[in-house]
Amino acid sequence: MMRWFGENWGAPVCDGEHVEVPIEIPCGGCGKRIREESQGVIIPDYYWGYRKGNPWHLECFLHELGIEVL
Repeated sequence: MMRWFGENWGAPVCDGEHVEVPIEIPCGGCGKRIREESQGVIIPDYYWGYRKGNPWHLECFLHELGIEVL
């Protein structure tokens, strides 16, 4: 299961492990820093190990998957 942060947005990913918001860490998609009110996912980083994954804003992650955000 993927780890996620922020408020629950009702998607199946939110059944996974909820973690603290990685405040001030750059998003793996846009490079902007994650803010306290951000929602998103942690993408595993196999170089550093699963627990040291890269945070992505929810919108950036969905855009990367080709999903339109309304």
